[in-house]
Amino acid sequence: CTQLKKANLPEAVTHVGRYAFSNCESLPAEGKVRYVGRYLVGVTDAYETSFKIKEGTKWIGDGAFSLSFMTSITIPESVTYIGEHAFVACENLTQIDFPKSVTHIGSLAFERCSGLTSLTIPATLKHVEENAFLSCENIKKLIYEEGRTTTMGIRLPSITSAILPQSLTSIGEKTFHDCSSLTSVTIPEGVTSIGDFAFASCVSLQNITIPSKVTTIGRYAFLGCESFTAITIPDRVTTIGESAFAACSNLASINIPQSVTYIGKEVFSGCNSLPVEDGLRYADTYLVKATDIFGKSATIREGTKWIGSNAFYACTDLEKVILPSTLEHICYYAFAWCYHLNTAFAGNSIYYGIQLPSGLKTIEDGAFGWCDAIRTLRIPKTVTSLGEGAFGWCTELSKVYVEWETPIDLSNVNGVFDYRTRETADLMVPNGTKANYASAYEWKDFPCIMEYLCTDIKDIKTSHASTTRKYLENGRMVIKNAGHRYTLDGSLEQ
Repeated sequence: CTQLKKANLPEAVTHVGRYAFSNCESLPAEGKVRYVGRYLVGVTDAYETSFKIKEGTKWIGDGAFSLSFMTSITIPESVTYIGEHAFVACENLTQIDFPKSVTHIGSLAFERCSGLTSLTIPATLKHVEENAFLSCENIKKLIYEEGRTTTMGIRLPSITSAILPQSLTSIGEKTFHDCSSLTSVTIPEGVTSIGDFAFASCVSLQNITIPSKVTTIGRYAFLGCESFTAITIPDRVTTIGESAFAACSNLASINIPQSVTYIGKEVFSGCNSLPVEDGLRYADTYLVKATDIFGKSATIREGTKWIGSNAFYACTDLEKVILPSTLEHICYYAFAWCYHLNTAFAGNSIYYGIQLPSGLKTIEDGAFGWCDAIRTLRIPKTVTSLGEGAFGWCTELSKVYVEWETPIDLSNVNGVFDYRTRETADLMVPNGTKANYASAYEWKDFPCIMEYLCTDIKDIKTSHASTTRKYLENGRMVIKNAGHRYTLDGSLEQ
């Protein structure tokens, strides 16, 4: 509206849309700045070097000072909103002081303000668009004022240092994402959570101390921190998100405290400096990956609690795994597409099939998916969670032993077993529980549900030194030795 000379903005107005008064060049100016009520529209002279915005102004409009030659500006305490492109390419501006009233900074608001060397974020600022300071390549220092409780994702790859206030309780999502020049930062002791992508791709960050009160490390939080060599996770951490430490290629040492109850998939993917033992890469109690994908057998070391996501993925020659008695979690697709896997057991409790150890708690999505050679499976009563397709498309699976007296609820899972298994395999349940399974979601689909005597005896010792085979037969332990069979208590049967 190039001929518009007068407009008012009532007090009731709380929002002004993008470029609402763009190119309204006939509006009157005050000190080379055009206003419509409390809305700053733009300037009449882009060559002016200093501006002072009048008191009472609430909005700095989209593109208001774009391409200005200004070197300084004074923003009053009344301003709450800085629009998109408001100061784009103000290359001579060397400092910007945000009043405590500002709550929003729009997209590309300070793009290419190459004269800025530091940035201070007020405690009251609620929202900054991620690209608000795009191409401000000379900003080296980021300061968050005391009083803030969380940080924000502001894309500033050029910063080399950051000062965080003691008032912080969380490191927000993408706070230092892609800050490739950042070499060090101190996280305040009061922080309890580190958000998704918080330090992702901080390739120059050499080390970091995670405070003792942290309970959650978000997804991709330290993705691609290539300079890390060691990390200590504090004892209060319960959750480590997906790919939290992925691609930390020089990480050689990390601990998993007992407090951790959830670890997301691919958490240590690409951490190829972690130690390897017997062809298996470990991060403390977490088995990361089998480094020999052509091995026919694997022995997982005692003390291991987690078999990580995709740990043995597509190890198509793998036939046998000795599991640790300490195992608690089998993660996402851990043994998926191990076509020849037919035997897994802990200690001396062995038989032909998959016998998961007592103490196991979770079996995640696709953990044994497409393991065609599995014929017999035993799930201990300690398991409290079964994921989607955990045993999906195990085409030869014919007998499933379970130990729960009350079936685990599968109503919120989209099929632990595939339809073929549910149509053809036998489900073996503890004595006196058949009726429970016959009415339970998914379990009731098995065509044959049979009861067996559930015992806590896991092994039998005999006087014969040359015991040749131990296995389960119809739910009971059997030993064959030199033609003899032994009963459950170890006495000679025949």
